[in-house]
Amino acid sequence: MDIVITGGTSGIGYRIAKDLIAEGHQVIIIGQNAAKGRASVAQLGKAAFFIQADLATKSGRNQALASIKYKVDKIHVLVHTAGVFPSSQKKILRLI
Repeated sequence: MDIVITGGTSGIGYRIAKDLIAEGHQVIIIGQNAAKGRASVAQLGKAAFFIQADLATKSGRNQALASIKYKVDKIHVLVHTAGVFPSSQKKILRLI
């Protein structure tokens, strides 16, 4: 089963990825920090794949989607643990 986890490089997202891999699933983790992503995949093993993307931007979301489509045919589960905190009301409205 292919599972995508946003915010999977640390915290609860990382722990969910670790547990799902232990159950035999393949996970794709998405995060902004490439170094954290590489470190997470190194610890999680071959069942983990990292995509670097800024999900707070439309181009980042499009990039993540294109990378996911390249890696898997179908997403079976999406776990959203990434926190996106826009710095202004104007930025919030652009996300909607």
